[in-house]
Amino acid sequence: MKLHNLQLFEEGHYSINELCERFSIDHQTFHRWKMKFEAGGREGLQEATSCKSYSKKLKLAAVKDYIQRNYSQMEVLAKYGISSTSVLKRWAKKYTSHRRNLSELLKKPI
Repeated sequence: MKLHNLQLFEEGHYSINELCERFSIDHQTFHRWKMKFEAGGREGLQEATSCKSYSKKLKLAAVKDYIQRNYSQMEVLAKYGISSTSVLKRWAKKYTSHRRNLSELLKKPI
């Protein structure tokens, strides 16, 4: 279904709004599918069968881009290959709950 809807959009049959309304798809969900397809093709659309692990360096870089550089969640997900917005939000919450540590981390080059 994901690939089919993306193809309908890419071929110009429907706009994103029309697809989302017609097939009851959340706009953010459609944009996430599109981003995953652009990053990984058909394989990018497959559901993960296990939890993906990320390095501390990647987490810090992603949080820094999101908080300090004002990248959108979707931009950060695409740039770092992060599986979902909830993962990024969890990292941001963790790092912002320690404000002093975050400001020190954000000053360090990555």
